[in-house]
Amino acid sequence: MVASFFIISPFIGSIILAFLTAAMSQPVYQYFLRIFKQNETISSLLSMVLVVLIVLLPLLILVQMTIMQLLQFSSDIRTYTNEHEVNLETGVSYLNDVIETIPYFDEEITVEQAQITIEQSVSSGARFIADRVVRTGAGSLDIVTQLFVYLFLLFFFLPLQKKIPEMIAKLSPLDDELDFLFFRKATAMAQSMLLGTLVISIIQALLGGLVLYLAGAPYVIFWVVLMTFLGVIPVVGSSTVLIPAGLLFAASGQLVTGVSILLISILVISSVDNILRPYLVSKEAELHPAFVLIGVLGGIKMFGLLGVIYGPVIMILLVTMLIVFQELKHIKNLLEE
Repeated sequence: MVASFFIISPFIGSIILAFLTAAMSQPVYQYFLRIFKQNETISSLLSMVLVVLIVLLPLLILVQMTIMQLLQFSSDIRTYTNEHEVNLETGVSYLNDVIETIPYFDEEITVEQAQITIEQSVSSGARFIADRVVRTGAGSLDIVTQLFVYLFLLFFFLPLQKKIPEMIAKLSPLDDELDFLFFRKATAMAQSMLLGTLVISIIQALLGGLVLYLAGAPYVIFWVVLMTFLGVIPVVGSSTVLIPAGLLFAASGQLVTGVSILLISILVISSVDNILRPYLVSKEAELHPAFVLIGVLGGIKMFGLLGVIYGPVIMILLVTMLIVFQELKHIKNLLEE
């Protein structure tokens, strides 16, 4: 068992993603089954091709464009700090005036220190995101192996969706009714999380990206991707990018543009969650924000960028298991009475 775990562990991410994709793709798979007279091989193959064309290829292109914009952003910041020392001197002078008012604190900031700090901060941020992308597999030979395993498992998971609960029930020591309850609740919560929270986050990010594009902001693709990831994290959301952007536009003299970004972010984009969530995320399948936060941050640390998906799903399995055990205890209490 231990040896088996070490063999499987490098591909846990691909296994989880393949299973979730198969569950999400069931309507498409069932449609192909009806067209091709229940031919599982052709239906699985066409469903897999559709996933590659609609999801994987655009995602890989998006990742590549995001990395390019991120590196350009880092380079432009470095260039700007070198060419605008006068502006930095004004800012540093203001900071030193503020520092002088702090008791028992006599440090003084220099322009050179400010330049180094800004450049290092941006470079560190760029390295952090690039490192997470590399850990996910992008830009390395590992992605070929992971992609092959993912597609191979997706092909075989598609026809097994209805059989998997029965397979779990046969292997599990628990009562079959509880096994089916676990699978049903876990699947409902995972679908709700992915189709609900992720879709809402993407819609808000696209709207935010459109606002930034119309305002003339640079690196729009990078900001859209960043807002998508931030939108999954409870309390954070796309406003973490849009509100500072609005304030920066207003501070730079474009008051109308800055105020417009702030108003659209607060009144329009934030309301998308309130409008769509009741339709996309059922109350029974909703995961507590604390579990989502822990799942996202822990997932990123463990799996890289795809941890945004894996982490919450793992927390969903944990919560579902606790619910099933609670049901089991309730049943036992009823029997004892």
